[in-house]
Amino acid sequence: MTGSASHSHNAAWPTSYDLKRAISRSVGYFWNFPHAQLYSEPKRLQETGLLELHQEGTGRRRKTYTITAARRDHPQDHERGC
Repeated sequence: MTGSASHSHNAAWPTSYDLKRAISRSVGYFWNFPHAQLYSEPKRLQETGLLELHQEGTGRRRKTYTITAARRDHPQDHERGC
């Protein structure tokens, strides 16, 4: 499954915009972080099966991502390139 729709935003799941704001208030003061990466990288990680997409069905249709169960259960596989 490449993603699922969710009709409510779970505040525990940060959006790319939430991450952008957090970075600008922390490492953003001394590290020029490419903000576009906060939007492209989660999509890439979803396509590889590392993240699962949750998107609001109505309203702003925010996209949030969570780590997949398979990745949580076997985090070392990523280090070996599995």
